[in-house]
Amino acid sequence: MVDFRQPTALFRVTSGLFMAALATTHAAEKLDFAKDVRPILSNRCFKCHGPDEGTRKGKLRLDLREAATGEGKSGEIAVVPGKPAESEFVKRLHAEDPDDRMPPASAKMELSDNEKKILERWIAEGADYQPHWAFVAPKNTGTHSIDEFIGKKLAAGNLKPSPEANKYQLIRRVSLDLTGLPPSPEETAAFINDTSPDAYGKLVDRLLASPHYGERWTRRWLDLARYADTNGYEKDRERQIWPWRDWVIRAINDDMPFDAFTVKQLAGDMLPDASADDITATGFHRNSMLNEEGGNDPLEFRYHAMADRVSTTGTTWLGLTLGCAQCHTHKYDPILHTEYFGIMAFLNNADDIQQDLPDPSLPAKEAARAEQAEDLITALPSKWPLEKQPDADWSTPSLASASSASGEKPKIKSDQSAVFTTQGAEKDTYELILNGNASGADRLRVEALADPDIASGGPGRTGHGNFVLSEIEVFSRPKGAAGDWEKITFSKADAEAQQSGYPVAAAIDGKPDTGWAVQVEGGSLKKNRSAVFHLTKPQPPGDREFKVTLAQNFGGHHTIGGVRISFGKPLSNPTQDLPENERRQQAVDTAFNQWLAKARAETVPWTFIKPVTLE
Repeated sequence: MVDFRQPTALFRVTSGLFMAALATTHAAEKLDFAKDVRPILSNRCFKCHGPDEGTRKGKLRLDLREAATGEGKSGEIAVVPGKPAESEFVKRLHAEDPDDRMPPASAKMELSDNEKKILERWIAEGADYQPHWAFVAPKNTGTHSIDEFIGKKLAAGNLKPSPEANKYQLIRRVSLDLTGLPPSPEETAAFINDTSPDAYGKLVDRLLASPHYGERWTRRWLDLARYADTNGYEKDRERQIWPWRDWVIRAINDDMPFDAFTVKQLAGDMLPDASADDITATGFHRNSMLNEEGGNDPLEFRYHAMADRVSTTGTTWLGLTLGCAQCHTHKYDPILHTEYFGIMAFLNNADDIQQDLPDPSLPAKEAARAEQAEDLITALPSKWPLEKQPDADWSTPSLASASSASGEKPKIKSDQSAVFTTQGAEKDTYELILNGNASGADRLRVEALADPDIASGGPGRTGHGNFVLSEIEVFSRPKGAAGDWEKITFSKADAEAQQSGYPVAAAIDGKPDTGWAVQVEGGSLKKNRSAVFHLTKPQPPGDREFKVTLAQNFGGHHTIGGVRISFGKPLSNPTQDLPENERRQQAVDTAFNQWLAKARAETVPWTFIKPVTLE
């Protein structure tokens, strides 16, 4: 289980091999062949005494232990393990005669004194060879964890790890990592409220059991398999290989053992009593590109497809670049030229049979789904911009009346907004009377709206659409009461757009010559803007009447065009106590989940997750 609490733990997935190298010991311990010795041999010796027969001098090979030490059946003996003074290899390093010294002067690869000492010490320690790390099975030392290695490096740099993630950060990290989807508010609240010691383990188990887990992690396998829904090359026509994709999703969700996962994809059709599902699994190697150009030679491009399949098999299952051995025996990996074509021969025995699916309704479904997907993708950005997301449970009281000090009468619309349509007075003060129950509300939102009825387009009434809200004051009293108004005070304010020198806090500072404006660099003025003013104390229960005055003293028609007032109370989950940026992020996640649920409900249903039946 990957624990995302500590930021250092995030390195586990991608940097295990790198961090393992930190455990390599140095001067006082035995040399590491791969790190200390092989680089010297590779840079100074292998050109003439390495794996390439075409450039090898004499019969000496230094890339293989049995050849260098004479353990093989042929070749010159250069290294006597444990005895550097008796090793011809060492003698040649220190030969006084330039014709005998190695590397020769003509090669211009003279060894430094330190490199010579390393080679002598290596032979004295037994001249051990180690294969490339890719051929060495990893071992658990049982003594150090990845975080301990990272902790030592941080300490060496006088650095400290970031604080432990809070529970909201934790559930979001692990949800995105395991399913690719953000958590819902209900899931987040349940995890935050779960104080049991195994709360995180239960969360991970739930995510691993989700069908979205397979969808998320199948993407990695599809990349290895070079999955595509078209054939490639110049015509690039569509191909129907989605049944194999869905087989992989099912296999991952079913936790299929990796050996079965491998066998079915490479030779599922050769299993005894192979099922339709087993045959579908062999789609792994049907992802090669297909050339349908009229003048191509089918046999030529079958060869290219086979070379692609050999290469993909090597990189996916062996972690090797088999492609080098297509032209010659591999110089640095133990892959022979003949072995490459032996692997190709296995793959070349298969016929690429075209298997039609028995569902005649698929073409119509695919066309409808493609059209709907295009519409949904186009609509996505407008459904959840950050500035439009609520960070509270908002309600808009009914707008009883709206007026201005200049005498201008606004339009009152059905969405409870007041819209001042003309450019209006140079300066002005609006008064809005509202009725509603704001019980428990701890904030008030002012929306400056970009309405098409406004001469400038809004939200402000200058020619360019900006405004300056100098001061906001709010009063309330029980509905129907004729008594005095009670002033509502504010503790702070925030807004999603604030012009430099005109912060939203200036609208509640009691100074009539300051104010909030919204012209930000790179931002459009022709869009809705909003500010939230936090109340000093929550509103009492019951129906009340509210009076809101908006003073706009800047001049030059910097007045608001469309305006709407709402009250908000904390969301009904524990994440309300999170920092503002995290609450806003959760709001975006919530909107995305809502969009995704709507998209799934509106699209043509598929049966892909069920096994495919072939005729």
